[in-house]
Amino acid sequence: MKFKIYDVVYIGIFSTLFFILGTMAISAYNIKLTFQNLPLYVGAIVLGPINGVLIGGIGSFLVQLMFYSIMPTTIIWILPHMIIGFITGFIFTKKIVDIDEIPKSWIVIILLNILLTLFNTFALYLDSVINGYFSPIVISELFFRLLLSIIVGVIYSLIIPMIVKVIKKYK
Repeated sequence: MKFKIYDVVYIGIFSTLFFILGTMAISAYNIKLTFQNLPLYVGAIVLGPINGVLIGGIGSFLVQLMFYSIMPTTIIWILPHMIIGFITGFIFTKKIVDIDEIPKSWIVIILLNILLTLFNTFALYLDSVINGYFSPIVISELFFRLLLSIIVGVIYSLIIPMIVKVIKKYK
């Protein structure tokens, strides 16, 4: 794969935005309200699946480094964003769904956000088992995590098409 210079610049910008938005998260127990994934989705849609993997990997690594340092389970927390970056980029760059197909793209973005929440909840479960802090609360919070994910997914689905349109215009 050959990277163009603007790909590298965009990856840097989207990863940095991911990190900045990740540091501004509001957390309560194991539930986190954040808009850090907005640049992940936009970057993956604009730049494709491989760049989506890089944005998710770099951005989530920086967030992990800032708040948790490097631990044996760090990769477990980074993988969900890398996977979603790939899936998002694949779906939209292969035109399985076009970002301009409003009802379809909204549903896909909401479903991707739900999938990311499920991946992150699984990462939380694995981390809690590996590090010995498992509690049934981890699982019982899933309903609230999914509800929040749907709400944020709806917000994403409303603004991502507009952001992508502007970026593609100047890319």
